Amino acid sequence: MDIFHCYIKWKISIPSLEWKMSTIALKIKQLRAKSGLTQDGFAEALGEKPSKIRDIESGRQRVNDQFVAKLVEIFPVDLNWLFSLNDEGETQPPIGPADGNKPLSGDVQIFGQDYNAIKVYEIEASAGNGIVPAAEEAAHQVAFTRSWLIRHGIAADLAGLVRVKGDSMAPTIPDGAWVLVDFRAHGDWSSPGIYIVRHEGAILIKRLQRPNGKQHLEGWVVMISDNLAYPPLVVHTATADDFQPIARVRMVLAPL
Repeated sequence: MDIFHCYIKWKISIPSLEWKMSTIALKIKQLRAKSGLTQDGFAEALGEKPSKIRDIESGRQRVNDQFVAKLVEIFPVDLNWLFSLNDEGETQPPIGPADGNKPLSGDVQIFGQDYNAIKVYEIEASAGNGIVPAAEEAAHQVAFTRSWLIRHGIAADLAGLVRVKGDSMAPTIPDGAWVLVDFRAHGDWSSPGIYIVRHEGAILIKRLQRPNGKQHLEGWVVMISDNLAYPPLVVHTATADDFQPIARVRMVLAPL
């Protein structure tokens, strides 16, 4: 699956991507006419309101990732044609390889801007009582602008996206949210923060910090849930069964 399709599928907003919306509106109108559909019929095929189709074709409303995902699923549309810079599709495709001779180049270019691919892992970090992962292999990738990753100090090849299941970290991390994690923290939780942790065979997402009082000794850690309905758990890393920080959470990606 190419990186741009992954961006559409997982609804991750790519920063700084500027589309020629008037050109896209014209191409959508051409696609509808070629399909022999009225605006009402086109809207029905896409499960949208006719008023939305009229607004898109007139340029009053921007297309979003959900609309494009429906479009490519139902109609035979080439994304390179749809997002090329003129209505004939004769310009250079907006998606192509990055310039490897340029310092700090990305993995791919979209409209001339470098993007890096972040791996999406088919595991779920539990924000509840714990789940056992079926696998920890990357399934596909999502593209982020290289400049955005640099600005936030994130190395693409040492980062990943993981889905959170459960409500114990709510409201900070809601159930079903995706988290962007940094694997450079593997085995290290010297700085307090939110981590993905392997503990007793389960993958958890918890806030880690050293305990106060008598237990403020090397090796003790408190796993805290932001949801106060879940009590904290104090463990000793030397004696706990299978305790290992896997990654530190850097960003939370959740639906609005």
